[in-house]
Amino acid sequence: MPVMTLNDKQIAAVLSEIRRGLGEADTASANWDVHREPGEEEMVEYYLHRAFTQTLVLLELCALPKTSERIEQLYEQAKKDLIKTDYSRYSGVVYLE
Repeated sequence: MPVMTLNDKQIAAVLSEIRRGLGEADTASANWDVHREPGEEEMVEYYLHRAFTQTLVLLELCALPKTSERIEQLYEQAKKDLIKTDYSRYSGVVYLE
């Protein structure tokens, strides 16, 4: 089976898409200390799952197996409570943990 490689522009596009999805998750969860809209939790979970999946695929295509294994471990740990939030006493904002 031929190995697929990505050029710098393709890698940048994938990273941009991952960043965009994480931004969507951050925006949707920004006011969870005050109120959660119906469907927001599911939407945030979707964006986070998608970001992990996109990252793992990118790492596989870039032939980075050790990094991929570590991200997979982090993903397994995160899936236990993917949308857990905490409050930063330093910045005064809620964040996804």
